[in-house]
Amino acid sequence: MITCHTLPLAFGRSLHGSRTLDDLKEFFSENFFRAETSATLAPLDSLLHPGGTLKTAQARAAHAFGADRTLFVTNGTSTANKIVLQAVLRAGDTVLVDRNCHISHHYGLALARVRPVYLEPSYQAEFGIAGAIPLGEIAGRLREVLLSNGNPPAAILLTNCTFDGICVKPASVVRRVLAVLKEWREGDEAAAHDELARIVFLFDEAWFAAARFSPSSSNIPPWPRFSSCATSRAFAPACASTSRNRPTRACPPCAKVP
Repeated sequence: MITCHTLPLAFGRSLHGSRTLDDLKEFFSENFFRAETSATLAPLDSLLHPGGTLKTAQARAAHAFGADRTLFVTNGTSTANKIVLQAVLRAGDTVLVDRNCHISHHYGLALARVRPVYLEPSYQAEFGIAGAIPLGEIAGRLREVLLSNGNPPAAILLTNCTFDGICVKPASVVRRVLAVLKEWREGDEAAAHDELARIVFLFDEAWFAAARFSPSSSNIPPWPRFSSCATSRAFAPACASTSRNRPTRACPPCAKVP
């Protein structure tokens, strides 16, 4: 019986003296294993505790995206979605969720043990595809949650944009949510803004990494927001960003990141 595992980073020394791995060394040659590297080597920094190049890159990405903080995540946007959901939600929370969201969100919601309230997308009959979530649908479901729970949902999860290129307008979504909260608080705008600040908005931007720079994401009140996007579809590698709508500014390669 041979137990297969990931060989330790030893530049080929882990193969010496092994009767079962001699053939592997002979086939690939010793130079192949001498060239092995790892993301844990000092020049490449550490994903778990970045303190060098990755830390600087994350700071620059946050600066470019106007985010409070940006984290790089391996295993794609699917993992970023699950990380965000498990970080901001607690068991028993209620969440408004795009019914057509990516399956990773369903996994994240199940792991967080929360109660999803699904939002039905519109139907684009002319093209035979599902559209975005109508603002009326968000407002209606939000009123239902407020009536049944006596509190706003812990989070609102929307897809921006879909595989078919249908986008949402975050500014319009936030304004409609704020209007419903103001209505619920009987016109008390300060109380409505306090309630809005307790709702986490998660926009899945795996296919629209430049969404942060869209006019629809500007001129809205500060609110807790997470955006997850894929580096393969972005011009800057921001995989999981938290933003409170800070102004977006250019970040030259040699500029000092505040």
